[in-house]
Amino acid sequence: MKKGWKIFWIICAVLAAIGIFLAAAGTALGGLTLLRDEQDETIVRAWMDRLGIRINNEVTVTSDVSALPDGEYALGEINGTDITSYSGIDELDLELTGMSVCVTPYDEELEEVYGGDIVVDTSQCRDDLKDKITVTQDGSELQVHMEDRGRLNTQDTGIMYISVPQGICFEKITADAKAGLIKLSKIEARELEVKTDAGQIIASAFSTEQLEAECGVGQIIFKGEVTESAELNCNIGEVLCTLPGAAGDYDYELKCAVGELTIDGESYSGLVNKKEIDNGSGCRIKAECDMGNVNIDFE
Repeated sequence: MKKGWKIFWIICAVLAAIGIFLAAAGTALGGLTLLRDEQDETIVRAWMDRLGIRINNEVTVTSDVSALPDGEYALGEINGTDITSYSGIDELDLELTGMSVCVTPYDEELEEVYGGDIVVDTSQCRDDLKDKITVTQDGSELQVHMEDRGRLNTQDTGIMYISVPQGICFEKITADAKAGLIKLSKIEARELEVKTDAGQIIASAFSTEQLEAECGVGQIIFKGEVTESAELNCNIGEVLCTLPGAAGDYDYELKCAVGELTIDGESYSGLVNKKEIDNGSGCRIKAECDMGNVNIDFE
């Protein structure tokens, strides 16, 4: 092959690779119109600016996280319609789009009133969203799903409350926020698996043996205890994780592309290949960051 043709095909290959990258980036950025607040927008824009990609999308803002009450919610009377109860549950599966959801334990004195059941309250959700929410019990698993009928109006959705008995340890909790918000407070589970596309998940004062998190262009905030393993995967968004103890109390398997991966203030960005740190702790954290930000702190 002549030298000129060889150069021509090399240029074609390079342009094709760039085209594939930009197509993938464009697909990811299509979720920008579903981002829940300006903070999420800033995360994405910062990384796109680093790559020289300008974003002009308008962001749809959902309810403010600070507006979610903490300890102010009072359980209502079970009515079988928008306030329902379920017994014998040890697995929780949440899959919701464009909704704000709070999962928290109720006080011990209410255990006798509600018989240790899990209570789902949709009474404060926006009326047109109630029909899209399905709550079903499949054996010991409670499934709270929302029908996805395309792009939803995420303004002033109201809040769904899921109240659980104090001290219950779930076998598994799966939470997929998609473009909404899921807040978990003082929850214990053997396995905790969370995922968000362009939404936000906040898990505070939790305890789990195994943690798995997958973040698209949204944000995941953890503050709790992991005793066996944690797997954190971040695409363009942000994962903030605060664990008890010190950095040396955990083992690590790290991989970072063009994003930012920080552990206890030390940066591990630009690790094209995996880096392993063995402190002989028995609790392993696997963190993978593509174009976003993963930050792990300790206290």
